Amino acid sequence: MIRTVALALVLTVPAFAAPKPTELRGALKQTVGKLEGVVNEVQEHAADADKIKHAIAEKQSQLRVAKHKHNMLTDNVEHLEKTHAHLAKSLHKVHDAELSAAHNHLKKEEADLQKKSEEKKHWEEEVAKDSAEEETAVKDEEAADRALKELQSKEELQKQQEEAAESKFQYSSQMAKEEAQSLKLAEDKYNEELSRLKKAQDVEKEVEGRNAREDANIRDMQEVEDAKRDVRAEQDDADDKKENFEDIKKKSAELNEELATAANNFQESKAQLSKTQQETATAAKDSMAKKSTAEKIIETRKKAEDMVATLTAKVNLAMAGREAAEQSVQRLDAIRAKEEEELETHIAKGKKNLEEKLKVTDDSRDKTATDINDLQKQYGNWQGDQLERVQKVKAVKETVQSVSKDYTESLKEARAHLPKKAHK
Repeated sequence: MIRTVALALVLTVPAFAAPKPTELRGALKQTVGKLEGVVNEVQEHAADADKIKHAIAEKQSQLRVAKHKHNMLTDNVEHLEKTHAHLAKSLHKVHDAELSAAHNHLKKEEADLQKKSEEKKHWEEEVAKDSAEEETAVKDEEAADRALKELQSKEELQKQQEEAAESKFQYSSQMAKEEAQSLKLAEDKYNEELSRLKKAQDVEKEVEGRNAREDANIRDMQEVEDAKRDVRAEQDDADDKKENFEDIKKKSAELNEELATAANNFQESKAQLSKTQQETATAAKDSMAKKSTAEKIIETRKKAEDMVATLTAKVNLAMAGREAAEQSVQRLDAIRAKEEEELETHIAKGKKNLEEKLKVTDDSRDKTATDINDLQKQYGNWQGDQLERVQKVKAVKETVQSVSKDYTESLKEARAHLPKKAHK
């Protein structure tokens, strides 16, 4: 209807209208077209709400059916569990008396076996204790024997070391003595050279004093130079003798130190040998005592082993009685277990079938609830979109009215400016 009115207004515009009305007529056409499109869009989406509401109603009906089915299946599971408990109780009542008697007999056999086993265990512990003591005693004996042999070897080695230390001491003593003689000889030669140097220096002073005059000739000067040369030669010889003396003195000191070290080592070797000889004698006595102790413990261990052998035979007989009683209990347990297994299998099969149906029902119910939630969200979105579309129609209507008003005003203004003849 809005489009028809707007088009009627547009078509009534005369051909000689001013430019402004012409522009407003085009704007009016465009606005009317826009209004028509918005109105069509609102009408097209109006049917969507009914579809969504119908889908929600169907899903809600499905959800009620699923809940009812879930409740029925849950009741069936509870009934099955009660039936299971009743049948299990009846089964136990039938077999409990026989099993109780069998268990009592088994306890009696186990008590007899326990008593004999504890007695056997006591003697086994005695064997273990004696064996541990024997092991310790044998190790002590072996350790004492090793210690004795080590001390004997050590004593032999120290004897050799003492002999070597003594030889070293004698050699160092001889070398130190010879070096002391060499040092005395080097010192005497050095002193002799110092005397000759002193004489040469005295001659040099006497010649220099005698020829220290202004009229000294070449021969006098040559005599002074010869005296100086003699002093230098004697000085060189004295330096050589001094250096040799110092070297021998240093070597002599080193040999004296070696002699002192050798003497100290020789005394220490003698002391160590004496100490080791005393330790060897003590170790020999200890080895004999350890051997005697080990022999006594071995004898005690053998007696305990004889007791264990006797009790082992008794324990074997008790174990045979216990085993027969245990087999009786196992046989009765197996019968009851088989019947329980058959019951459990039957119940489990029925329960599994119900649980599978319940799972399918719950999955369907959850999916239906999810679908309803999605449809409700979809309907909410439709309401928001439809509200926007209605508001858009309202806005376009207002625009059309505004443009129509402007267009009408422009027509009036254009006609007012036409010549009167033309107007007629």
